[in-house]
Amino acid sequence: MIIRKGTIQDYDILFKFLNETEELQAGAQGDTYPPEWVKAILEDHDRDFALIAEEDGHITGFLLAEIWQRKGYSFLSDLFVLPEHRKRGIATQLLKKYEEEMNKIGLSRFMGWVLTDNKNMHNFMVKNGFKQESHFFLYEK
Repeated sequence: MIIRKGTIQDYDILFKFLNETEELQAGAQGDTYPPEWVKAILEDHDRDFALIAEEDGHITGFLLAEIWQRKGYSFLSDLFVLPEHRKRGIATQLLKKYEEEMNKIGLSRFMGWVLTDNKNMHNFMVKNGFKQESHFFLYEK
């Protein structure tokens, strides 16, 4: 398995995963991740960051983050491993590589959100040194 930076060549499969995977939906399924946002996360390396876990030419997982340099931290928006590839340390490897890459540009603070009912991800974040700070409600109009 390799961990690599995402490129625009990953757009089609990443867009599909993001908008067709039920556990990644915060709003109405299919429109949580607009095409412009997915393209930007793969192309705008000053503001966005994408890592891809790949095995035998197939994506097994990914990590997406926004770089908030002026605020001094990075915001982890998505960390996902396909169900059939879970419990193999892929998410941990993605997170470790993400932290290493952010440290290279001077960022050592990381924030992220987790859907309230995603208990596995809550446990993963705590296991990897994150502390629960606040509760949020998502409003959409």
